[in-house]
Amino acid sequence: YDCPTGATCKEGVATSQSGYWLFSADGKLQSFPCPPTLCIGEKDYREQCGSQRIQTFENPLCGHCEEGWYDFSNKCTYCPNWDPLLLLAGVVVLWAYVTLVHKLSQNESGPVAVFIYFINLSTFMAGNPASFLSWLDFLNFNQDSGSSYGDRCIGPLDAYTKIYFALLYPLLMAMFLCINVFLHWAIVKVCKGTCFHRCCVRVPIIGAGFATFSINPYMRTFVSLFLFSYSQVGTQTISFLNCVDVNSLSVVYSNPTISCNDARYLFLLPIMVGLIAADLIGGPIFIYFFLKRRLATLYTLENKSRFGVLFESFHSGAYWWQCIVLLRRVLFLTTDTFLYYDQILKFMTFAYLHLFSYSLHVRLLPFSLVTLNQLDAISLLWLTAIATLLIANPPPYALPIQISLSIMMFGAIVFFVLFMARDTIKNLLQAKRGGKALPKRMGEDAGPAHGVPIKYMVPPKL
Repeated sequence: YDCPTGATCKEGVATSQSGYWLFSADGKLQSFPCPPTLCIGEKDYREQCGSQRIQTFENPLCGHCEEGWYDFSNKCTYCPNWDPLLLLAGVVVLWAYVTLVHKLSQNESGPVAVFIYFINLSTFMAGNPASFLSWLDFLNFNQDSGSSYGDRCIGPLDAYTKIYFALLYPLLMAMFLCINVFLHWAIVKVCKGTCFHRCCVRVPIIGAGFATFSINPYMRTFVSLFLFSYSQVGTQTISFLNCVDVNSLSVVYSNPTISCNDARYLFLLPIMVGLIAADLIGGPIFIYFFLKRRLATLYTLENKSRFGVLFESFHSGAYWWQCIVLLRRVLFLTTDTFLYYDQILKFMTFAYLHLFSYSLHVRLLPFSLVTLNQLDAISLLWLTAIATLLIANPPPYALPIQISLSIMMFGAIVFFVLFMARDTIKNLLQAKRGGKALPKRMGEDAGPAHGVPIKYMVPPKL
């Protein structure tokens, strides 16, 4: 055999490199880019797949696990039966997650949105090989990471079952939100004045919400759930379209167990295209015209209590900025899906996209809060630095790169917390001394363009 790209040939023995799948076709040894978590490399090409995966040329890109084993987070787990306790725990965790989102979404959404966007994009760029960042999966709405725990799993979920579950995931969260709405209504309307109602009101942290009932906070939570699950739905739908031809077989690159000629794939294909058109593209467009139609009364208390997470963090001249953020995520997802064959080119594209986003941000300064403009600018530069690091060190990641990425992520999280705490403490101290606190929003002082104060119409100092 001639030695192909992605192989190391020595003394007549071909050893696959990590991130490549070797196969024999037309009397030649050939290679194809492969997710590094599936094709581990550094072994004879007849043993190139990961642990508990089928080691044959009929297993393209090492997608299939051995019989009785199922893929969870790119790791084969023995899962012959359903685990009712783990399934119940997953339901409870999901319900608690929805309740937590409801509580967080009632406050100013800007700092949380910037933080979540940074975590989503940084872990997304690192990709599946970055298992050392799996502790951040809960912030990415990655339901696959919650389907197994150690050597235990919820049940024998094949690729299609997990796709169905991923697409239904936002609907399940909406269902739990409806349950919370009903319970809240029942406690306030039916049990009001009873001992049970008085006890509920005294519950720490959440008890004050049971004093009255309004549907507006739950409408706000519903919008927050849509924003949080947007990237997860995009990942499932866009990657589903990326079919590659390997060894005379056509498979989905991100999930090689799915054949693109299978009847179930052909059944799901128009559904995925419809979701891309309606949710990923139609969603931001709908939000833009929805906000524009209500622009005259957009910043009233009633509208802010219902869907303020879409616009309240931005000044009146950039009420549409959330649409840009969503479409920017689609662009990143598309780049990651269709530039799989060249990791360096992919990370270079990521770096340029982040730099362009930073330039656009500095030009428009969309946030109404001065601190948030500075925080978002720093996060975009931080993402550019991560992308630049990955250009020189694409996956599979060596231990020093794993340590560097972990430090950058943990340092960013600490920075986010301290940055916001600094501004809060500074305002509190100035207010206590009788001085004037920093303007909370661009527009509290007189200024030109969209009510932005003159002294804040400059790029944030980094």
